[in-house]
Amino acid sequence: MAPAYKLIYFPVRGRAEHLRLMFVYAKVAYEDVKISKEEWEKLKPSTPWGQLPVLEIDGVMVEQSIPLARYLAKQFKLDGKDDLERLQADVFVAHLDDLKNQFGTLLREQDPDKKKEILKNLQKDVFPAFFEKLEKRVAKNGFSVSNSILWSDILLSALLEALMIKNILGDDFATKYPNLVRVKDTVFNTPDVKAYLAKRPHTEI
Repeated sequence: MAPAYKLIYFPVRGRAEHLRLMFVYAKVAYEDVKISKEEWEKLKPSTPWGQLPVLEIDGVMVEQSIPLARYLAKQFKLDGKDDLERLQADVFVAHLDDLKNQFGTLLREQDPDKKKEILKNLQKDVFPAFFEKLEKRVAKNGFSVSNSILWSDILLSALLEALMIKNILGDDFATKYPNLVRVKDTVFNTPDVKAYLAKRPHTEI
């Protein structure tokens, strides 16, 4: 019998959207619980680490979005066909997380001048070096690791969407990195994901 899944997070994409996309892509039922800040203050003491997202698996609360994604990838057979592919997917996701952390610095900065300087550095140095490497890898493999969609491709798609919504990748991103955009479009155009995205409320993060 399949586990009962309950994903708890705020009503934004944030650090939970790749998990939602994995459930939808794998056609696995789950309860998507979106809570307010007020509700979070009440729930927080009962969570394992005082942070979200939390995934309840048959009533057991587990935190940390990347380990949760790795767990779901194994459950949904999206982790690779052998140990080498699983390792390569892990490495790919680790690179994505490195970039997310740098992007997070931009989101957290409140000073407008410092924010502009961080964005300038991302666009001039960080993004080109990062995306050129990923583009070569995807061009060689078909997707992030092989010629089939794995959890690492879903996480890449979620990250690219977040950056595109913030409009900081530039108008020529698709021209420079066509294979990365192809991965995102392939994931997002699968029927279940496309239907999910069509009804998902818009949020800035």
